[in-house]
Amino acid sequence: YLMISAYNGNYPGQSIDKAIQIAKETLVKYSNVNPERLVVIQSVLAYAYQNKKDYDNALIEYNKVLKDYANITKVAPLFGAQAAIGDIYKIQRKYVEANTAWMTAVQTYVWELGAKDESGAVWATFNKISPKQITTEAYKAFLENTIRATAATEDNARFLGKLKSEIEKLK
Repeated sequence: YLMISAYNGNYPGQSIDKAIQIAKETLVKYSNVNPERLVVIQSVLAYAYQNKKDYDNALIEYNKVLKDYANITKVAPLFGAQAAIGDIYKIQRKYVEANTAWMTAVQTYVWELGAKDESGAVWATFNKISPKQITTEAYKAFLENTIRATAATEDNARFLGKLKSEIEKLK
């Protein structure tokens, strides 16, 4: 709580740097705690670096989230880390890498997270993808693989329709 409060500036004299320090100390001190809890701290650390515009360290920390917590059951932090990597690459004008990160996020986590509505994380990340930045073949393969990775449920019907519509545009 203190780390997040410091990050949000709720304590006079506290800053993003203080949040980073607290997060690092917490990760070391509680390394044996349930990974479902630690992933949140690791994610906040990465996000703090990102907001500080320290993109190299943010990428390191987001990749730690993906590597060190790959086996957690609640995948939202993993999706968030993968999508944030894409956001950082976009800021760095590495558009191919950004699109690759966003496509990986959508395709990897759509089954667990679903794509119920357009305001959700999966839709928002999908809408960041720019087909102009990747080959038509790569985009088509992504769309086809994402269709296979998306549960065929009523909640996901509009998203699946969007994917199929995108494939039709490529013909």
